Amino acid sequence: MEDVIQQRKAYLVDVFKKHKNKFVWVLLLVIILVGMNIRSQNFELLKDATTGDYISAELDSTLFLRYAEYIVAHKWLPDVDTMRFVPVGADLSVIGTFTSYFVAYLYYSMHLFDSSVTVAYADIVYPLVAMALMTLFLFLLVRRLLGQWVALLTAWFITVIPTFLFRSTGGSSDHDILGMMFLMIILYCYIVAYQSSSAKKMIIFGLLSSIAFILGRHTAGTVNFALFIMGAYVLVSIILNRFEKRDFYLFAGWLLVNMLLIMVFGKFGVVSFITSVTTGIAFVALLVAAVDFVIFKLDVLKWRSRVEQKIPLWLASLGFSVVVGALCIIVFFGPEFFVAKAQHIGQYLFRAYAESRWTLTVAENRKPFVIDWINQMSPWFVFFLMYGAIWLFRQMVRKLEHATKLTVTFGITVFAYVFSRYSPDTIFNGSSSLSHWLFYGSLIAFVVFTVGLFTRSFFKNREQYYASAKNIDLQYAFLIVWFLVMVMAATSAIRLLFEFSVIACIFAAYYVVESCRLFKNIKQASPVHLFLWFFSFAFIAFFDRLGLKETAATKSEWFMAIVLSLFVAGIILGVYHLFVKNGLQVIKYVGLAAILLAVFSPMALGFMDKGVSISFFESSSYQAANTAPSYNRQWQMAGDWVRKNTPEDAVFMHWWDYGYWVQEGFKRASVTDGGNFFVYWNYLIGRHILTGDNETEAFSLMKSHNVTHVLMVSDEIGKYGAYSSIGGDVNNDRFASIGVFGLNQQRTQELRNQTVFVYEGGVPLYESLVYNGVVYPPSTIVAGMFMYVSNLNISSESVSFDIDKVDVVLFKDGQQTTIPLSCVYYEGRIDLFKGADGVLPACMRILPNIQDSSYIPFGNALFISPKVAKTFFARLYLLDEIIPGFNVVYSDDSLGARLGVYNGNLWGPMRIWEIVYPEGTKTSNDYLLLEYPDERLKSP
Repeated sequence: MEDVIQQRKAYLVDVFKKHKNKFVWVLLLVIILVGMNIRSQNFELLKDATTGDYISAELDSTLFLRYAEYIVAHKWLPDVDTMRFVPVGADLSVIGTFTSYFVAYLYYSMHLFDSSVTVAYADIVYPLVAMALMTLFLFLLVRRLLGQWVALLTAWFITVIPTFLFRSTGGSSDHDILGMMFLMIILYCYIVAYQSSSAKKMIIFGLLSSIAFILGRHTAGTVNFALFIMGAYVLVSIILNRFEKRDFYLFAGWLLVNMLLIMVFGKFGVVSFITSVTTGIAFVALLVAAVDFVIFKLDVLKWRSRVEQKIPLWLASLGFSVVVGALCIIVFFGPEFFVAKAQHIGQYLFRAYAESRWTLTVAENRKPFVIDWINQMSPWFVFFLMYGAIWLFRQMVRKLEHATKLTVTFGITVFAYVFSRYSPDTIFNGSSSLSHWLFYGSLIAFVVFTVGLFTRSFFKNREQYYASAKNIDLQYAFLIVWFLVMVMAATSAIRLLFEFSVIACIFAAYYVVESCRLFKNIKQASPVHLFLWFFSFAFIAFFDRLGLKETAATKSEWFMAIVLSLFVAGIILGVYHLFVKNGLQVIKYVGLAAILLAVFSPMALGFMDKGVSISFFESSSYQAANTAPSYNRQWQMAGDWVRKNTPEDAVFMHWWDYGYWVQEGFKRASVTDGGNFFVYWNYLIGRHILTGDNETEAFSLMKSHNVTHVLMVSDEIGKYGAYSSIGGDVNNDRFASIGVFGLNQQRTQELRNQTVFVYEGGVPLYESLVYNGVVYPPSTIVAGMFMYVSNLNISSESVSFDIDKVDVVLFKDGQQTTIPLSCVYYEGRIDLFKGADGVLPACMRILPNIQDSSYIPFGNALFISPKVAKTFFARLYLLDEIIPGFNVVYSDDSLGARLGVYNGNLWGPMRIWEIVYPEGTKTSNDYLLLEYPDERLKSP
């Protein structure tokens, strides 16, 4: 019987070996199909209730759908989109619109087989197609660099990881996933060309990479990473003295063809690529490569023999390039270029994309913390990718004399750089001195150490120097460069976690596969290597179990995790030493089981939750199935009304976020949208409409832009801090926020003839207040409100009460003061102390609180400070004031959109006002300026 089992086992192994490649391709196909299935689960949610048509899942995607529909109808996009930025329009010759052409031609292809297919349906399918193609080229790229098993696991990880889900889910038809598809094609074709021994193949794949680059650049700025990565890699190759003539021909040809195509197709200037902080490194690399090629490879000046006797050739090339580059910059751009770029680089390092008030208000530009990575990717995956990077670096330098020193230095650098911004509630908050020392010191120390060590060997032992350079694996070096570039990106803005996910999946997959190989070939493994593996693996488990991923983790918890990890690794190493023969088998199966369970376990274990990829799969499946359109039913109903009841040439003014919905869903033009071509117009709307109080300025602004309707929604309550900051003057005079307070039912007091309801919260005054001779500065906190009511009558059918007064609780210097409030809004405005002195000229708006089946008619309240109460937004939307010239023509209060707190979320009606201009309203060209008249208005 045992012989039969062994024969069958041998037969299966033999079949697998013979058909291994086919098996891998079948698995890849399954992975791609699984990914498409996950991302298609929300299709039925993506329909407009008023039309039955498919719609995009999120805001920016709506623009590309509108353009795709226009392309199908007219074959080509216009030069200027007149529905945007009225009355100027959007110049489409300077933006990437290939995504819409991709959707349009996908529609043509699908329509050939099914005439019922619409452009909107092709639009929601497009992310799935792009994701499938991206996964294929990612697999091909990784297979070429790290083998097919790492490539296969990488494909699986990228398919299920939540950080890569939303921008690749059905209906999320923004340009991001298509940009990533082109980036993978660019890198794959370039690597094929780079590794090819055939000149013909090198040229063909180099051209394919360039074609992918130009298509990608007309899609998304994502492909700029290709320039950054390849430029940095070329510099590394030159430093290692591994940059050959054919490498120069390939890189120079590729870059020049890219720029030639950019010029031919005319949407983007070459100068912008050369001067950019992110893409300019490719041109720096080209300059250094050209100097190295002409002066040392071709040796036209016969300097090589003399120079290489004194200093490394790469250092001489770099020195010559600095001189030549500096002279060119001074001639073409002037010396101020250096100052501007130094400031720009500092901006990226310290504040990422937050260069202005506007960018500061965009949530996706926020610099992330490590806990953001962990919360979105799990601690297991984050540590896997970091361990994988260190492991790959070790493999890259394994033949060098100082391999261990270099690996340790690299590992410390990676952890110090990333964990310097661990969480906002620790000393590693990204802002402390220690954080800055770790962040910048780790990079500087690594560069100084590695370059110094490498250069020192040149002077100490010339033969060893050249031998060392040849012993470094360049394909691993490419991946390390890619990793470092993306780590810098992912620590600069949380939005770039999407792009970072790809290299993260590669290194996490590499770690898993190499771990399996380590234990499969355990007899060749050193005890130190095994000890380090078990220690690092155990540390992840204790990191997760002991709550170190929480912001409140203490030093003792960190110490305990390290000690326990050392203990576990020590026990296993003891087994190794005491029972070498049997112990190796035990360690082998324990290690294999641990890594496989950590990745694929379908159930929670004592030391961890479900396997990381299984957790990813379940999380992504749930998220995808519930990804409904952000253009929700409220917007759909409003859009239906607008299409039926307003003229086709109507122009809407609103906060910029909603422009694409107005243009596509309402079929009406708007003054601003998410393209933000003219950020100054956001300032004007924020200043003169939402936080404005001057009717003459407001009407003049609107008339200058041919505005017929103004739209406001409840989102403006939460966004008040953003648009009041953007709309502020050089002293930020508009800045404020609206406080949301909750009823504390436990503190409700029953008096003889009154009931006192206590609302708790916290918001500053934002303006100075003098009360009873005491000055309360703008930073004084409004901590609560006491509402005194009488004649309270609550029944199952109605609620009624009289509001006698409201006292506001102020905190200053630890002292509490109560001040009467002048205004309350509850189903109509109530002026408690109209025009009286000695009261706070602010207003309280009472809101219902609905939590599942629980309904409290006065469960929440808004504190509308004096600074906010006088604005058009407060008067029109929060206090229902009638202002001549603003005629309410649509409000969905009657449809159940009453302003209130629903299951913890503030939500309310959408309102549209038709504008009737007062006689004599004038236009002003000042309101049509495309740039800020004073740069200080942009400063944070």
